[in-house]
Amino acid sequence: MERPSLHLTRTAVIAGAVTLFLAAGTAVAVAVVAGPVDSSGVIHGCYGTTNADGTTHNFVLQNAGTTCPPNTTPISWYQSGPPGPTGPAGLTGATGPSGPAGATGPSGPSGPAGPSGAAGSPGANGADGSPGPSGLAGPSGPSGPAGPSGPSGPAGPPGAAGSGSLVGSACTFPGGATGTIQLSVAANGSISFTCQNPTCKHFTGELGPMGPVSYTDCNDPLGTPGDGSTYPQTMAEDAAQAAVGGQVEPPAKCDGDPFPNVAVVDVPGINQVASVVTWTWVGPNAGYTVASGNSSAVCPTSADMTWN
Repeated sequence: MERPSLHLTRTAVIAGAVTLFLAAGTAVAVAVVAGPVDSSGVIHGCYGTTNADGTTHNFVLQNAGTTCPPNTTPISWYQSGPPGPTGPAGLTGATGPSGPAGATGPSGPSGPAGPSGAAGSPGANGADGSPGPSGLAGPSGPSGPAGPSGPSGPAGPPGAAGSGSLVGSACTFPGGATGTIQLSVAANGSISFTCQNPTCKHFTGELGPMGPVSYTDCNDPLGTPGDGSTYPQTMAEDAAQAAVGGQVEPPAKCDGDPFPNVAVVDVPGINQVASVVTWTWVGPNAGYTVASGNSSAVCPTSADMTWN
C-alpha cells in the first residue's frame, strides 16, 4: 500500500507543476530553463502499466530532450489542436467613402496622323529672282570653208648671203671649245651645217686592238684627273658608250657617296669571262677608270688609268 501511495504522491506533484505551467502561460515558460514543453509547443511525457491486466496506466510529464524512465513509453502532443475548417464568408460590408483623386498619369502616345486637308487655292506669283551666273562657254563650232586667195604681197627684202659664205666660219661648242662650220649633204639631198673640230678627242682609258680607245666630243671640255669639277656625268657616260663591245649599265655608287658617281659597262672577254669597267666623275678619284677582270665591279682609285 505504501508503494502506490508514494507513486500517486509523485504524480500529484508533477500534475501540480503542469497546472502551474499552463496557468502561468508564456511568461513562466520563458523563465523555466528545462520542462516538458519544447520551443515548438510540443508537450512530452511518459506512461507505463500499473496493474496485471494492463488496463491501467500511470502518466508523468518528461522534460523535453530527456529519456523516459525504464518500462515507460514516451508520448507527446501539442497544446493546440489542428486548425479547423474555414468558416463561411461574412456579409459584404458597406461601401467606404471615395478616396482622394490620384496624381495625373503620363501623357499617352500620339495618335495617328489625320487625313490630308483639301488643297488651298494657288497663291499669287512671286517676284522674279535675280539672274543666275553665266554658264560655261560651249564648244567651238566647226571651221568654215576656206576663203578665196588674197592678192600677192609686195616683194620682200634681199635675203642673207648664200651657204658658201658660212662654210669654214668659226663656231663655238657648248663646252667652250671652238671649231669651224662644215657643210654635209644627206642621201635624200638635204643639207646641214655642223660645228666640227678634229682636235676634240677624249681618251676612255681603255686599250683596244688598235690602240687607245678615244671618241670625239666637243660639247664637253677635256677633264683634269683628280679634279671632279672638270668631269660632268655626261662625259663619263660618253666614255662608257665608246667602250669596245660593252653593254652600258645604270650609273652606280662608289666610295660611300650617297649618289651615283661612276659609269658602268660590262665587256665580254675571252672565253666569255666578263670584265666590268667603271669611270669616276666625282671627288678626288674623278678621271680614273679600272677594269675589274671579272664579273664584279670595283671602284677606281688614283693608282688606275686616267681618262679625259
